[in-house]
Amino acid sequence: MKKTSSRFVFTVAAIVIWLFATGCSSSLNVWGTTVPMGSKKYQPVSQESVMILFEAPTREYEQIGLVSSLGGMFASDGDMYKKMQKEAAQIGADAIIVRTDTKHGPYEYPKTNAIVIKYK
Repeated sequence: MKKTSSRFVFTVAAIVIWLFATGCSSSLNVWGTTVPMGSKKYQPVSQESVMILFEAPTREYEQIGLVSSLGGMFASDGDMYKKMQKEAAQIGADAIIVRTDTKHGPYEYPKTNAIVIKYK
């Protein structure tokens, strides 16, 4: 009986440690949404090609959507921006303009949103 009991405790402990470690060090704890705007559709692009901006560019652009991300308790700013970048890449964005960084809910989960743009 002791072997089964200790094996169970070890398995549960290993799962808890794995969940904690992956939740703290990756974007597994970040969720995102995308809202395309307009009827024109663009081909998806690579995530790395989507620039992250914090103010509107001087170059002409059109707004093609909105993205947002909601992070878990241990989500970093980088996790949040990467999630929005990934979501924007799926609708063919050239860049996102980050609008707000806020805390959401009683546990202070980070929430961020941005405008998705395509250069003219």
